[in-house]
This record gives sequence, C-alpha cells and structure tokens, in this order.
Amino acid sequence: MRVSAIIPAAGLGVRLGEEKQFKLLAGYPLFIHSIRTFINSPKIDEIVVVVPKIKRKKFMIG
Repeated sequence: MRVSAIIPAAGLGVRLGEEKQFKLLAGYPLFIHSIRTFINSPKIDEIVVVVPKIKRKKFMIG
C-alpha cells in the first residue's frame, strides 16, 4: 500500500495578516518544514502540497 502525505497550503492568512505557509521559521517558509518532516519518514511514498492555482509559481522549488 502506498501512503501519501497531503499538505494543505491554500490559506489566505486572514487572521495572521499574511500567508502563513510563507512565514519564515529558522530561515525557511513553514510549508518547507512540513515537506522536510514527511521526506524524512520512511512510511511516506508521496507528498502532495495543495495550493491555489494562481499561486503555483510561488511554491515552485528548485
């Protein structure tokens, strides 16, 4: 059985006043910390980051 980690990163940050997924923690956006957690898990086969279509370029890594 394959196991997928789904990271929701589509919030608007209304209460925080900015998009929480891009808030820096130790020099990296929060969504990167989530991805790293799952990358290091031997039980996870696939990581899916759910983002709004209009913000896909902002999430591109590489």
